[in-house]
Amino acid sequence: MRKYFLAAAMLMLLSANPAAAQFDIGLGYHHMDESDLSVGAIVASAGYRVPVSDEFSVIPELRAGLGINDDTVMGVDVELDYLFGMAVRLQYEFTDQFYGYLSPSYAKYEFKASTSAQGIPISVSDSSNEFGIGGGLGFRVSDTVGLELGYENIDSTDVITFGARFFF
Repeated sequence: MRKYFLAAAMLMLLSANPAAAQFDIGLGYHHMDESDLSVGAIVASAGYRVPVSDEFSVIPELRAGLGINDDTVMGVDVELDYLFGMAVRLQYEFTDQFYGYLSPSYAKYEFKASTSAQGIPISVSDSSNEFGIGGGLGFRVSDTVGLELGYENIDSTDVITFGARFFF
């Protein structure tokens, strides 16, 4: 399934008319909640806007992030080290200022858990590759800057995002 998702994203990039496409760069905070665990990350994204009509665009994008907030569960410190992924934003412009988007995604998450047993530090790392689906709303502050609020569900983990998007 991952190969089909990547192939579709690459096909959209290759078939885009360079004169009609625009670059998007985003920077935001992702707050991830699953049961008793909450972690946060600063995530950057870079995308290539392909207009389909005046109101609708497809934006394949790459994402990378670093964990900045960790959590402690039953004496074990859990932190998100990093994430790398890709998504395809299906964006609809309601007005010149307001837009909404749906976004299927695929990402790799690297977590680290550490504790101390009888004074001996113990640390374990694990990665997870996950599909997600999300959506959100954006407000263009100017022609080149937008503010966004979004929600994504990744394998029963709720992810609330807020950030800025820059249009070139």
